[in-house]
Formats: sequence, structure tokens, C-alpha cells
Amino acid sequence: MIKKKSINNKQISKILKQNYATWKKSSLENKGYFIVFNEFKKSNKLKDMSGNALKLFIYLGIHSDNSTGEVWHGNKRISDYFNKSERTIRLWMQELESLNLIKRLQLEFNKESHTFLQPYYSKDLFSSEKYIYVYRLKNYNYRKEVDLTEYKDTIKPTITRYLKNTYVTVKKDYFEIMSFSPIENKELRNIGKLIKSKNPIFETFTKTYQYKKADGSIGYNHHLFERVKNKKFLENITDNL
Repeated sequence: MIKKKSINNKQISKILKQNYATWKKSSLENKGYFIVFNEFKKSNKLKDMSGNALKLFIYLGIHSDNSTGEVWHGNKRISDYFNKSERTIRLWMQELESLNLIKRLQLEFNKESHTFLQPYYSKDLFSSEKYIYVYRLKNYNYRKEVDLTEYKDTIKPTITRYLKNTYVTVKKDYFEIMSFSPIENKELRNIGKLIKSKNPIFETFTKTYQYKKADGSIGYNHHLFERVKNKKFLENITDNL
């Protein structure tokens, strides 16, 4: 007769904890993941949301970019997964938006909206106001002859990598940076330097001028772009967004 050796609950609990620790470490190193921070409970998001909205939030989190929170899955794809109508998915989305857990933005006309996960703030982090920053070449002579759209593959990715959660549109004579929160001036001043570092041709377009320092010596400024502050010009741009 073989006598089976039983183990007590303390021993079982030890095995359970070890299994979980091993699984978590392996998953973080080798698989995709979506982190839910403790603040999610403290901000009352968990208490206030429905079960269906919570399911959608977890789905969006699993399929989001870990660094930016952007999700590219459209309503059709999500509705197919949950076996629900697109109208139902839109209602779930609206609930998450009302809790300020996501933002839905249509980046191109008549295209599927993109979804962006938001921090767990008790109030909306962003207002509906758009902050538009418009820039053109500082050098007036080159401004007339250079088509900036020829360099959009340098301008756009350089700015969006440096200024997170912004959208850049490059036109012939200028480019626009759109954000739903203000951008600090020191960050905006670095844009020209970063773009010049990516493509040396921009050194040619730079305007250099001298100025007198407080101690009487001469200093030099080298600017690639200038911010456009003409009100009529900016109003026309904003109306077209």
C-alpha cells in the first residue's frame, strides 16, 4: 500500500505564489502586456464603469501601443471580437470617453477614428481646445522657393518622436503642430535643431543674424524656422482642421 503524502495549505500557498511569480516574470519578458495601476481604483474609475466598458477597456489596453496608448483597432474589428453590433461598441466607447479613460480622434477625413488611452485623472486632462503651432522657414529668400512637403519624411517623424501625442501636417510653405495640451517654448525651440540634425540640407536654409549682448560683444543666432503669429493666417488654418 502506497501512502500518499498530503500537503497543507501553507505549502500550497507557497507553490501558488511561486507559480505566479514565474509566470509574471516570463510574461513581462516575452509577451505583450497591459498594466493597470493602483490609481485606477483610487480615481473611482473601477467603481463607476459598467462591466461591458471594463471589458472594452481591457481589450483596448491589450492592443495599445505600450509607450503612447494609441489603439488602431476599429469598431468593426472590435465588434467582431465581442460578437456585438458596432452601435453597441460605440456606446461602450462613449462610456469610456465620459470617464476620461480614452480619447477618440478622426485623424483623416472620413476615416476610422483612432483611440488613445488616457491617464487616470479624475477630470479631463485635456480640454476640447486645439493648440496649433505653425512654423515656416525663417530665411525669407528660401521660404519662397523651398517646398517643405519634399521634406515631410524628415519633418513629421522628427517632431512626433520628440513631442509625444502631437499631430503634424506639412504644407508647401509651413507646417502645423497640433496638440490638445500646451507645448513648452523650450521644446518648440529645439525643433529646428533636431530637424537639422536629421538632414544637413536644412543648414542651407538656416538664417544667421547677429545681435549685441549685454556686455557689448556680438552674438549670433542660427534659426531654421520661425513661429507664425499672424492672426488671419492662423484663423484660416484652424477653420480647416
